Amino acid sequence: METQGIHKVALVAKLATSETDAAWADKVKNMSKTALAELAREVRIKRDDAVNVAATCAAAPISIKIELDAEMQFMFLKLKKQLGDNLSNKEVMRRILRKLDWDSSRAGATRYEVSSEAKKNPRGWIKTEVGQSVKSVTRYVPARQKLAVLERSNGKCSYPDCNRPSDLLHHRERFYEKQSHNSIVPLCKTHHEFAHNGLIANEKADTQSWRLNINEGVRTYSDAMVRGYKMI
Repeated sequence: METQGIHKVALVAKLATSETDAAWADKVKNMSKTALAELAREVRIKRDDAVNVAATCAAAPISIKIELDAEMQFMFLKLKKQLGDNLSNKEVMRRILRKLDWDSSRAGATRYEVSSEAKKNPRGWIKTEVGQSVKSVTRYVPARQKLAVLERSNGKCSYPDCNRPSDLLHHRERFYEKQSHNSIVPLCKTHHEFAHNGLIANEKADTQSWRLNINEGVRTYSDAMVRGYKMI
């Protein structure tokens, strides 16, 4: 509490046991308040199901309440009439959001256009001084590969049952160790913190089979570096 504040500690105080106390203290020190709150919420749900320490990852459902002013009510009801008065308000909102998401995706497509140089050299080979070709791998994910990964997830975070948009491309096999982008998956900022805080026991497996384990701990030098950089 002296170093992190009472509010962060309060998020997990009732979840800690004698077996998990050290693990929770580590997470309080090294995770942002937002990610810690999400972790506490997921573990609380699994505790209620009597599987709080190691369980299949699943984000808790969220409820969003929106108050519509007079102008917003008019526009919403107008669109509902156009789409069909027999639709529920939830279904109308779903269709509106899908349309906006589609328009936004098309407008942002140019962000992932492949450069003319990349088209000429799609495999990323470079010439050495003696004329030999060697593979050039940088930390930057090629636009074509990035687009393919985002298309597979429909732009969503790959953490099981998370409905947030993806913020980052995460290397399940750390780039620092493998110098490869073949293991990347899109994650939101919160679940990216989960990954780099050792909370996913079988991280290299398919994301739908990920399991949450607060006692797993940090495994790599890269994770330690990210924790120090990301913590707020």
